[in-house]
Amino acid sequence: MINFFMGVLFVVCIVVILLEVFPIVHVDGISMFPTYNDDDLLISYRLCKKRDIKVGDVVVAERPDVKKRYVIKRVSLIGEDPVTKKRTFYLLGDNSNNSLDSRHFGGVSEKLIVSKIIYPYRMKEELPYE
Repeated sequence: MINFFMGVLFVVCIVVILLEVFPIVHVDGISMFPTYNDDDLLISYRLCKKRDIKVGDVVVAERPDVKKRYVIKRVSLIGEDPVTKKRTFYLLGDNSNNSLDSRHFGGVSEKLIVSKIIYPYRMKEELPYE
């Protein structure tokens, strides 16, 4: 019986660690259409090196203008301060007519990048414009 509980505890620990490193994020809205639809679930990678993020990657970032509000956007430009080597990411939604992004809240500092999208876990079949 002890072995059973140890096995269950082990599995629970592995799942918690995996969800912490590879959090599943929910798409809320159509700002990333047609790449992602409203209600899609995406797997992201929290431990990605910020230096490895490049133009074209889709990331989860905290909005610089509203704390604890997160956006899923594509990196469109990366600026770097040559003195401090700090990078600023300019994020845009794929659906530019319906996206609150860097055109509204400006560049996003490297420390506000939370994770990088690595895989669509579940994508809705229907289009949001039916």
